[in-house]
Amino acid sequence: MFKYFCVGFLLLAFSSAIYLQDVKSTDKDRVEKGSQTVENSRKETETDKERVEKGNQIIENARKEIGVDKLISSLNSFRLSIKSASDLKDIKAVNAKEISVLLPDKILSVYSTTKPFESKQTSVWNGEKYRKLSEFVSPDGQRTVRDITNQELSRDLSRFVKDPKILEKLKKAKAVDPKENLNNDLWSEVFPLILLHPRTKAEFKYVGKAKSVDREANVVDAITENGRSIRLLIDSTTNQLMSMAEKYKGFDGDYENNYYYSNRELVDKVLIPKKIKVERKFTPTGKDTQTSYLYIDVVEFKLNPEFKKGLFDIN
Repeated sequence: MFKYFCVGFLLLAFSSAIYLQDVKSTDKDRVEKGSQTVENSRKETETDKERVEKGNQIIENARKEIGVDKLISSLNSFRLSIKSASDLKDIKAVNAKEISVLLPDKILSVYSTTKPFESKQTSVWNGEKYRKLSEFVSPDGQRTVRDITNQELSRDLSRFVKDPKILEKLKKAKAVDPKENLNNDLWSEVFPLILLHPRTKAEFKYVGKAKSVDREANVVDAITENGRSIRLLIDSTTNQLMSMAEKYKGFDGDYENNYYYSNRELVDKVLIPKKIKVERKFTPTGKDTQTSYLYIDVVEFKLNPEFKKGLFDIN
């Protein structure tokens, strides 16, 4: 059972959505090569303020390209439904997630796994109030429901971990704030679609150009209020988001996620990518890097939907 729990925990840590059938490998290779050969086009006299102004302007142009700039003033709510297929070593997993947002400060996130086991995590964020519930069904049919609103990482896993070395790392690990996890999920899952985050503001700083044989991208770093750093590659010609990269440190090693966007469709007058491929790299402390993939399909994206009364209530 522990094997499945660990897989489930790792999948939940990465979150999101299904199958990418037609992303051309050549496009992916071009973006990767471009991101690795960023041409720093900044002049020595260019100040940080000027780079921020330029970065913010690039994001504004990108918002105009997808049509969200005209909707910002009238945007009151949205709902996002995604499905995903992922591979983690020899285990294939199928997941689904639905995020409902009522601006300015109400969020409901429901993440469920159907293969290789059943699980569901429900997070509700209403103003300053927050609650998170976890439901897990083991392969032998045992169902466990727990309130993990204030659960720390070490306390959450220590009941299942027997390896003393891992237990020692868990004891030293920094406590994980569930609200922070949800906030980061919104950066990974919602921001790339509409170039807006429902709860956290950011400034965007222009870094330079990324060039490949036939494409050029503006490289922009997003620096969030909570210090999270995300790098965006935006096509210089179309102003569309090509890829996003994020790196962060965990208690057990270094993580790197690279997102590639394709198959854009007009949904509620907004041009959004319907398919996303995520390359996930994990480097355990002192060990070689492990690579896995998450294939995302945006099932539904609805702007200004009406929600049933009490949806965001916290009992």
